[in-house]
Amino acid sequence: MIMILVIVLLCTNINSILGLYHIPLVGTTNDNVKNSVTNNVAYNVKSSIANKKVFEEELVDYKNKAYYGTIIIGSNLQSFNMLFDTGSSNMFIPCVNNNVPNLKHRQFDCENSYTCQQTNRTLNIFYGTGSIEGIIYHDRICFGSTETEFCTDINQGFGCAMTESGSNLKESRFDGIMGLGIYGDNVTQPLDYIFKNKNICKEEVFAFWLNRQLNSDENGGEITICGVNKNHFNGEIFYLDVIDSNYWRIKMDGVYVFDEEIILNGSALIDTGTSLIIGPIDAVEMIHSRLSGKKMAGGEYELDCNNLSYLPAVVFVFDGKPFSLDAENYVIHTTRNQKKVCLSCFMGLDMDRDKLWILGNNFIGKFYTVFDKKNKRIGFAHSNLGNSTIFNKLIILIHIIFCYVKIIN
Repeated sequence: MIMILVIVLLCTNINSILGLYHIPLVGTTNDNVKNSVTNNVAYNVKSSIANKKVFEEELVDYKNKAYYGTIIIGSNLQSFNMLFDTGSSNMFIPCVNNNVPNLKHRQFDCENSYTCQQTNRTLNIFYGTGSIEGIIYHDRICFGSTETEFCTDINQGFGCAMTESGSNLKESRFDGIMGLGIYGDNVTQPLDYIFKNKNICKEEVFAFWLNRQLNSDENGGEITICGVNKNHFNGEIFYLDVIDSNYWRIKMDGVYVFDEEIILNGSALIDTGTSLIIGPIDAVEMIHSRLSGKKMAGGEYELDCNNLSYLPAVVFVFDGKPFSLDAENYVIHTTRNQKKVCLSCFMGLDMDRDKLWILGNNFIGKFYTVFDKKNKRIGFAHSNLGNSTIFNKLIILIHIIFCYVKIIN
């Protein structure tokens, strides 16, 4: 133990060598929140490691529903669990003394932060199931659970919610939402401030790795800021240009099952704030006809749990390259009335005339997803599912052995 301690102290910290920083994220499984976020997105649509610093925030996943992580705000380091959402552009947290009854979430208190500045500007965010109203404050925001160099200045704007009308957000495990949309709506996004600081951020890029193989609130994934984490994917990243100035939206060639065409052309919005995959009603019905899915109330489809190994892949094609989802990627395992149920992650919803799809965490869980803000493009690579922790421990072990050999020689 003493020798190992000496080795660790004498050797350079592994995170310093990799230029990485990790922060845990947490996930939620509330079905009402899931449906709420789905409607919200649809509503809004309708209306090099050595030479760069990279910030990594670990995610915690609860039953593959949603992923969120920690930020701190203000001089007194008020901590909040945030849903990092590429499908929206605003950020809000609950305000102290808000008008939402029995709210159990952490609430921001401007008076307890000497760097907080209240403005006269109001923030109204409309969702498919309700709305949020609040005040815009200015204060310092840091990614992670401790102060790091990945912080904004004290002039960073964000919404502080005073009321929530008709929303299921108060039932969620996260306190607020940080929009990571391609453009800032009411205020400049915190990430944009980080991207402007070239001393710490060489690339205007953030990336998501989701660990879909866990059933606990630990090691659910990771968001990387200012670069990518090569430990989390295999092969090259396949990039596609964004075609929408308002959303992370890319052109799609089509969707196939059994090599049979389900729909041609269309587009896809890549959304980390949605757990499902949403597409045109006719196309989703065709998919489930091939999967022998049984339509349930609320637009859900039930699949035969005893037949999952025989279900075909559902393939999304972008710029001629297929991205295949197997049953293990698109089947949701849950329990209802003390009975195991298998549901499909595909939900039908007609959102616009361009055959729009929303690809949520069931898709992102299989493919490491990169959002390149400077070059306005999205990248996909095959994710290393569930191997990150073991891999990182192996790297650290190799590093310790290397240092030990160096010391004794």
